Amino acid sequence: MPDHLVDNLLPVIGNDPRVEAAAADADGLILRIGGELLRMAADPEHGRTVCWAEVCRLLPGDAAAGAAAARRYNGTLRTETGLTMGLNASRHALILGQSMDVREIDAVAAVQAGQKVREALDGARVLLDRVLEEARVTGGPQIQAFGQVSLVRV
Repeated sequence: MPDHLVDNLLPVIGNDPRVEAAAADADGLILRIGGELLRMAADPEHGRTVCWAEVCRLLPGDAAAGAAAARRYNGTLRTETGLTMGLNASRHALILGQSMDVREIDAVAAVQAGQKVREALDGARVLLDRVLEEARVTGGPQIQAFGQVSLVRV
């Protein structure tokens, strides 16, 4: 399935005016839409394609705060956006993404998925700011966030 993303999708998606840049790596595609880096990867085991972006990177030992933000997002904004927030342990990051039950996504659906994730990042970061502020008040952990969220050390 990664071959589909690289061989079939990359040449087409790179010509879409909504996509500022597109490249391939070992995991699939990297897209820049609206100034944000998004990743698109195949999940052949489950027959789906996943599009996601980093909300923030976590400092060592901050998995609990990241998990709290993910639970809050999934309990409130997930119903509005259809997206899921979670932890990517290998990248030490809080991510926001969408899973599509399609083995070989077409270019239009791929760009739409990327735009949907991009548009939801601002709301996810606002929610993360609230969780960070609560952590600051309660003496919680530290999170280093990128994008619109500044470095916060509690």
